Amino acid sequence: MHLLWILAVTGSIIRTSPHMAGPAFSFNWRDELGDPTTSETHAEELFSHFYLLDHNSNGRIELWEAAAGLGVISRQAAIEVIEQVRGNSTVGRAIFAGSDDWGPAPNHPGLFVDCVVLKARKEIRRLPHAMSVDAIAYEREIHFEREITEYFTSHGCGDRMPGKMTINSTGPVSSRRSTCGEIVDRESPGYAKTCAAMAPGGFCRFSCGECVEQARTRRKGGKHLASDRFGGTLHGTTDRSSKQTEGESYVRTVELSGHEEKEDQITILLTSDWHAEPWYQMDGHGLVGNAVTRYPKCTYENEWNCFETDGAKAACKVTGRNDPPRAFIRSHLEGFLNLSVVRENPNQKSVMFFIGDTQVHALYDRFLNGLDPVAVKRDILNETLADIFNYWNSSEIFYTAGNNDGPHNAIFVRQDPASLNWAELLVRHGIVTNSLNWTYSLINSTEEHSQVGFFRHTGYYVKQVPYLSGPGGAGVFAIITNTNLGLNHFDQQRALLTDFQRLRDRGAVVYLFGHHPKVAPRMVPKGYEDMVRGILSGHVHRAETTTPPPQLFTQVPAISQNAVDNAFYVAQVGAKGDYRLFVDYHHDLYVYQGGPGSSPAAGMWRLRGESHDGDSRRSGISPVLIAVCIPAITFGLLFLIVALRIWLHRRSPRRWHPVQTEAGERELEDAKDVEDSGAPSGMHGEKGGRGEEEGVEVLKQEKKAVAPAPAPAPAPQ
Repeated sequence: MHLLWILAVTGSIIRTSPHMAGPAFSFNWRDELGDPTTSETHAEELFSHFYLLDHNSNGRIELWEAAAGLGVISRQAAIEVIEQVRGNSTVGRAIFAGSDDWGPAPNHPGLFVDCVVLKARKEIRRLPHAMSVDAIAYEREIHFEREITEYFTSHGCGDRMPGKMTINSTGPVSSRRSTCGEIVDRESPGYAKTCAAMAPGGFCRFSCGECVEQARTRRKGGKHLASDRFGGTLHGTTDRSSKQTEGESYVRTVELSGHEEKEDQITILLTSDWHAEPWYQMDGHGLVGNAVTRYPKCTYENEWNCFETDGAKAACKVTGRNDPPRAFIRSHLEGFLNLSVVRENPNQKSVMFFIGDTQVHALYDRFLNGLDPVAVKRDILNETLADIFNYWNSSEIFYTAGNNDGPHNAIFVRQDPASLNWAELLVRHGIVTNSLNWTYSLINSTEEHSQVGFFRHTGYYVKQVPYLSGPGGAGVFAIITNTNLGLNHFDQQRALLTDFQRLRDRGAVVYLFGHHPKVAPRMVPKGYEDMVRGILSGHVHRAETTTPPPQLFTQVPAISQNAVDNAFYVAQVGAKGDYRLFVDYHHDLYVYQGGPGSSPAAGMWRLRGESHDGDSRRSGISPVLIAVCIPAITFGLLFLIVALRIWLHRRSPRRWHPVQTEAGERELEDAKDVEDSGAPSGMHGEKGGRGEEEGVEVLKQEKKAVAPAPAPAPAPQ
């Protein structure tokens, strides 16, 4: 028994996956996920998130702590959560409705913790109800090593390195790297090629995001689903070539646009993952590396500047691959307002939906030249909001918490200074208010809390979308969730259930925001799916076409240039389309088209595939691509036609193909002699007094007459 325990702790147990047929699957978490004490490794991300469950701060996770979930700060509050889970109340059923079969996904450590929480809740449901929560059974320790090993092996997922194989962002990563997490950056443009090179050997499957897709496919008989209750496809598998049709119960953006004033309709900027860098070093080789290029001698006094390699301040120019300067963020806001669909409809209002991550990556002490990370985050958000207010008022701004906006992956998990600063600035600027006069309960408090009070504890709030009357005048509302809290946070899940019912009673419809795309589509309480008119996520720095109804999930791209899609979406919604929010990758995506070394400018944000000034709606197909493809396709078709004719000719039983023998050569010569004599001229018409068929018959008889006898077989030697 002691030997088995040691093997579990070292993470080297070899298990057979309960979900997979075949041989045992081997997974060594330290070798594959890295050192949990080293920042920015997969192991550190999962390890630190797991220990957010340590509510009594004694360095160990006990069963009662895991069952309580994130956000609980006292044993008494945990007991209340556990009693709800063990009971059969509406809230208890709602918070227990999650699923623990979601496969491992990079940059989503909350999925792992959600599985740990649900596993613990299932265990306490099996304990006798008469047993006190203070009983020794509730104090059983839950080990990270054992849980992470079981989590990965149960899904047949690993992150093995390719050994001596060399790969980089353009093809076949340096062998000096020790883990896949150092090789694969899922937010960068080159990750797809890197992962494609890894795929044949089954390497880096976790880092490449293959585990979660495989897990869902396996459980759903080969069909990808973003949610058990919705019919839409998983965001990463959306067909970008899909076209919008009237039969799918939404209205295309182009059909809503026009020069006349539209009633009950708005234009929406969908934007996410800005990651604004206050000290942008323009050579791309500043401090940190990868996504971030930061001038090393950063101070509070030289914030919001761009720097040459020698430290000289200069007009900003972008690298095309890093978290951008403030000027770049402003350029996309101006670019949106300069679009004809916005500029030429002055009576049609616009709003901004921001889906999270204002903050630049890597705001750690060692990368800040002694500056306080909390103070830097406060300054970045404050200045960013000042820029936004140049274009919209507080009622038109909808702001979501991302995984970098507070403690990494943990904003509002606790009442820490960075989380409180983020909330305070949004309240101070009037983005979050008590306008609905709703109250909420908190598991850690006996008092009722206002909307603002609840927001300060969770990052969750509800806000009415202006200028839209909604069905029967009931209104259109945005529910802004904090997906860093996962799917099993008691207070947030209870608030979601309560608010969906409040809005149903009004007859309203809902947009739901959540930064993490693996979490947000699953947050809609069961039975309320028909109210949803759109679900929005960011985080993965790429764009996808909205999934069809009823889910209507949109993957919003990044403004950071460390992205697969450096772009924003423009949507128009209104009563004509039943307020459904739908955007198409080819028709509604505005991409930054300035290259490396370009100065940020509003005019550089153009419709995808557009190579000229203006923003007329085009097909999204590059003219260069058309110029190359059309001749190639034409030539290919001609080649196929000629090849087909030759093949049919050779297959025809009526053709005459003389055998290349001496006799055959004589046949050809005889045919030429007949042709030269003019005798069979009637074969080609009726000049010689004979029809074509008679000429052919004469030629056949002449051929038979001159055909030599077959040569005798050679004598055996």
